[in-house]
Amino acid sequence: MKQRSIRLTVSSVIRDLAFLLILLWLVNPQTKFKQYYNWNIYGILLAAWIVFAILADIKAFKESLIADHMLLIWLWPIYLLIAAYFGHAEFSVKQMTTPFIFTFFSYYCVTERKKLLKPCLLASMIYVVIITINTFILNQNNSQVSRILAHGDVDETYGLSSPFLADMRFIYALVALTIVAVGLFKISNVAVGWKIVFIAFWAWTLILYVNVQYVIAIVTVSIISAILLILVEKRYKPFNGRPTVNLKRFLVFSSIMLVLIIVFVNYPSILVFLYDNVAEENIKMKLQEIINATTNSQGAFSLERVQLYSTSIGTFFSGIRNFFFGVGFDADISLIGQHSSLFDTFGRYGLIGGIPWITGIVVAWNHIRKYLSLSFRRIYRLIMTAYVVELVLNPVYSDLIILFFFFLAPTFLDVFSLNKKTESGN
Repeated sequence: MKQRSIRLTVSSVIRDLAFLLILLWLVNPQTKFKQYYNWNIYGILLAAWIVFAILADIKAFKESLIADHMLLIWLWPIYLLIAAYFGHAEFSVKQMTTPFIFTFFSYYCVTERKKLLKPCLLASMIYVVIITINTFILNQNNSQVSRILAHGDVDETYGLSSPFLADMRFIYALVALTIVAVGLFKISNVAVGWKIVFIAFWAWTLILYVNVQYVIAIVTVSIISAILLILVEKRYKPFNGRPTVNLKRFLVFSSIMLVLIIVFVNYPSILVFLYDNVAEENIKMKLQEIINATTNSQGAFSLERVQLYSTSIGTFFSGIRNFFFGVGFDADISLIGQHSSLFDTFGRYGLIGGIPWITGIVVAWNHIRKYLSLSFRRIYRLIMTAYVVELVLNPVYSDLIILFFFFLAPTFLDVFSLNKKTESGN
């Protein structure tokens, strides 16, 4: 019995070491360069985690991997595997990432194993912060670094790439942790020191979004942060179905939203006005870069972007075959706009592929929220709102995005959650 206990302890250490390496691998913004990052290494790490998770606690592993909700989440990779057999989709070990990220959450986010998450979360957050700092510094010399990495040719951009440099996917994934930070600042019962850390991280990431000129990230974070800071309160009693509105808070929030909408609609004119009336050349150059980045073909609100959305939607509705099966993964930009995960998925794989994809997202969200206390479910609902906005407006569905929105964000909320004995409700 004693030997078994030692073996299980060793198994749990190896299991958690493999898990830490998987986390760091998935946080790395540059693993998309498959020519230089061998995803078989990830497969080996994942296999090691599975083996030692079974040895350490086979019951918990079975409950996490083959629970009812996981069967629905597995539909999407199973569909891709079948479609790949017929040449309609692309499948690799990378496609196994999504269901296992949900498995990790179910496996670790229970009382007896939650403490094991803290060193892994700390290591991943240190890595995230290093990436943001390095990106900010490099962006001072080349303000288009992140955009070049997001849109440029693989061979041309590899010279710029680094495991410490954020690309488009990382920036939009980071939005989840920015919202977590402002939510924890507002709601969590932690020491003042933690509150300072949360608001500092929120401010720093917002500065980074401005620095790399990702307007959608800036607008999304600003609006959701305003909602969290002004409207959301701690709730210790069950919701009785009759929403109450604090009139003063509602008026303040409405005023802020009105100002943001006015700025949102008129931002090109505002930027041009500032450019014409600022004397400092460095500031004028930065304003010109922002104007160029947000009004050209890659801009957040350009007409061409809307046309690219329409391309994918038009393909989906272009015939019975495309409506049900799509045009496949290798369709060119004349059929798939490649600027929206939502529209592109239905254009590529039709209704038969799109339904498993959406089902997995909805089921995962519904499962994860059950682990969170009532006040933190509200934060996570807003995080998922940001995720939906990103899915509609950008091609951001990836393992890195899934990790941040469906593991790191809810895990941080769970670790810092209020006493669940004092909260109840749906």
